[in-house]
Amino acid sequence: MIEAFFKNDAVPGFMLVTDQDVTEKEAERVLGWWEKRFRGSRNKGKVGVAGKGLKPVTVGSNMKESGVIEILDFIERDICKAMRVDKMLVGNKFEATYVNLQETRKFLIEDVIMPRATQYENTINQDLVQKVDKSVKFEFAWDEMQILQEDSTLKWTRLQGALNAGVISKEFAREEMGWEENAAPSEEEEAAQKEKQAEDKWQKKAVKALLKGESPDVPFETDNIEIDRQYLLHGRLQNAKTENAVRACFK
Repeated sequence: MIEAFFKNDAVPGFMLVTDQDVTEKEAERVLGWWEKRFRGSRNKGKVGVAGKGLKPVTVGSNMKESGVIEILDFIERDICKAMRVDKMLVGNKFEATYVNLQETRKFLIEDVIMPRATQYENTINQDLVQKVDKSVKFEFAWDEMQILQEDSTLKWTRLQGALNAGVISKEFAREEMGWEENAAPSEEEEAAQKEKQAEDKWQKKAVKALLKGESPDVPFETDNIEIDRQYLLHGRLQNAKTENAVRACFK
């Protein structure tokens, strides 16, 4: 429709208008002079003087008034809708806020690119990788994308809160994060981590008491430190007189 509109638009860009009578010969002479002096980009900005009271009046089609801008906008929206790409990402980004732009990018990645990528993964693994080396598996490294890592951090914070509240299991949280089962620490490693965390808390409490002028041998109850180790730490703390000495008790 737009193409047909401009092909059939015989309206000139402007006209030379005057109240006086102008003969056909005089009009052709003026037009010839005008074309020769002003036609072409090199003649842009030249000054012209027209007699007979001639004044240039713009009469050409205005794209805004003819609705062309709105039509082009509709066309862009239709193309974006078919490709499932938000117009915000291909249009004027300065019109969007940072938050909206980030959310739109994440939508494109999670709802368009990732599903398609899964199909590519399956095809590559089935038609190529399996014929070369069956022990190899092709996967896209989505976790390395910064924009998705931010979402993963928020997701883990939410899961960690539910985990601490006891409403979900560690296995469920690990599955939701997409972590392998063998990523979990062994019972020995987990016990060592809990012991280290308990001793760190005990050390902070002992240092805080020393700085207040009290004995660093503070009471501390825990099931994560073996009883023999607890007796040893209490014995060391009784003789600690400085902050460095207190910290040394736990080494």
